Amino acid sequence: MSIRYKIVKHSQLKNTKQEYHAIPFSKTFVDSEIVAHKISEYTSFTESDYVGIIRAIQAQMIDAFKHGMPVKINRIGKFTLSLGVKKEINPGRASNISVYVKTINYEPDQDILTELMDVPFKKVGSLNVNTLDPLTRLDRIVSFVDQRQRVSVWDVAVHNKCSLRTAYRDLDILIENKLLKRDVQGIFVKYDATNIDLTPIKVDVFG
Repeated sequence: MSIRYKIVKHSQLKNTKQEYHAIPFSKTFVDSEIVAHKISEYTSFTESDYVGIIRAIQAQMIDAFKHGMPVKINRIGKFTLSLGVKKEINPGRASNISVYVKTINYEPDQDILTELMDVPFKKVGSLNVNTLDPLTRLDRIVSFVDQRQRVSVWDVAVHNKCSLRTAYRDLDILIENKLLKRDVQGIFVKYDATNIDLTPIKVDVFG
C-alpha cells in the first residue's frame, strides 16, 4: 500500500521561478457503492443500512448548515461553510450585496492524519497505461492468487491497473465460476473444492 504521486511544475505569475509540486495520482476513486460493499463485508450492516445511514447523516448536516453551524463528526473531521459575496451594480450600498454559500471546507480528524503519516509514497511516470482485456485480467488474477495465496480487491486493482469497480466485477466472475472464494474477512483465496466446473468462463467483452 502506497500513495502514488506525480511531480508537476508550476510557474508563478510574479517571476519565472519554477516550483515543483507533488500531487496524488489515481486512475480511479472510491465511491459510495464501493464503501457500502466493503462495510457489508466487515460488519453486520447491509449495503442498504449504509445507504440509509449516509442519507440520515446528510440530512442532519444540511440542517446544521442551514443554521450556520459547523459539523464535527468524530474520527472523520469538521465541516464548515465558506461564504462568498456578490456585489451588484451599486456596491456602495450594503443592501445591494448578496451573500451565498461558496463551498464547504473539510478539516480531517487528527486520527486520519496520524494514520497517513507512515504511509510510503511511490512516484509514477507516464499516465499512459495499457488497458487489459477482460480475459487477460481474469487470468492475471488467478495467477496472482496462486502466488500470493490471499489478495484483497485493492491488490487486484493495483495488479491489473484497473478501477476498484472493475476489480470487484472480475472477482465476482471468478467466484461464480468456482475459481476463487471470499473468506469472512473479505479476502479472496483460491477455491479449494475438488470438483471444479471447467465450463468456459463467460465474460462481457466490454467489461
